[in-house]
Amino acid sequence: MRRVDRHRLIAAAIACVLIAGAAAAVYSVATRRLAAMQAAALVSRDALRRARAEGASVWAPDELRIAERAAADALARQRAEDVRLWPIPSADPVIAAWGAAEQASRLAAASARDRQAAARAADIPGDGQQVRDGLQVPRRLLEGGCRTGAAGIRFDSAHHSKPDSAP
Repeated sequence: MRRVDRHRLIAAAIACVLIAGAAAAVYSVATRRLAAMQAAALVSRDALRRARAEGASVWAPDELRIAERAAADALARQRAEDVRLWPIPSADPVIAAWGAAEQASRLAAASARDRQAAARAADIPGDGQQVRDGLQVPRRLLEGGCRTGAAGIRFDSAHHSKPDSAP
């Protein structure tokens, strides 16, 4: 009987060592996967923060909205992968989603920079008004070809002032 107990004890010890080795391998792969997803998220969030700092909410609001939506989608994908029960879920879709969010954020920042530069070149202050003959005229009036009744000056869509000859 002693011999059988000794064999069972050795078999149990070997099984414990194998289980511990498998758990260590899964833990190692899982932590690398988690670190890769966190690094991609950090880079993407940093790009989104820079886009906001460069005034994308004013100068490129549609692009910024797209970037924020892409970041929210990437975060949802990451949360879904974090709660999966299979020992090694795939991090590739999450990293690709964070990469798409980063690209969208960089596009929003670049669009904001380009539009700010174009506005400075056209002498349009940041509040969307253009200075004409000492008057600040909102850009929406300039783009729509609206007429100012009091001054008798008509602003067409090419941003030129003309005397008001037509009613």
